[in-house]
Amino acid sequence: MVNVISLSIDKSVCKVCKDLTILAELQKTYPRIQKIRGRTAQQPTVSDPKYWLVDDILFYREVGHVSEWKLVLPGCLKKRAIQYTHTSLGHLGVEKCMQQIKKAYHLKNLGHKVRKFIACCDTRQRVKFPNRAIKTEERSHRLTKPGSLCATDLFGSLPTSSGDVKYILVCYDVF
Repeated sequence: MVNVISLSIDKSVCKVCKDLTILAELQKTYPRIQKIRGRTAQQPTVSDPKYWLVDDILFYREVGHVSEWKLVLPGCLKKRAIQYTHTSLGHLGVEKCMQQIKKAYHLKNLGHKVRKFIACCDTRQRVKFPNRAIKTEERSHRLTKPGSLCATDLFGSLPTSSGDVKYILVCYDVF
């Protein structure tokens, strides 16, 4: 039997990024982005080859990546994009979360913002692997019959199936 796990993911950032007219309006409200848009609109080839203004939406390209244009996210969407990426991929660490965000978006000071967000994530802090040794008292279990010691494990995140299943819960008898 398989149950769907609800991750409580806020998908509003996806809706905003799909509706490009809303994104263009949000980009216009931030002074830093507005300044770049003004420079790019005046002299798109000379001013800054890293930025490109298409249909009133600002895109960014890193110097070494000629063909990869990424969306410039305004400040109000930065935290939601980080939260969406972090939670939808099973509470990833800093490096993996940054990799996923960098594929589609350009965010200034991304590393600092992702580290700060993950440091405040309750779920991540509760389940992360400790980076220091923990001394425990060793005990051996002598099992006398099946069912005396059972264990569970969660396997995933897997590609989403047709029933929105991403994880597998495994229960087994240690006997």
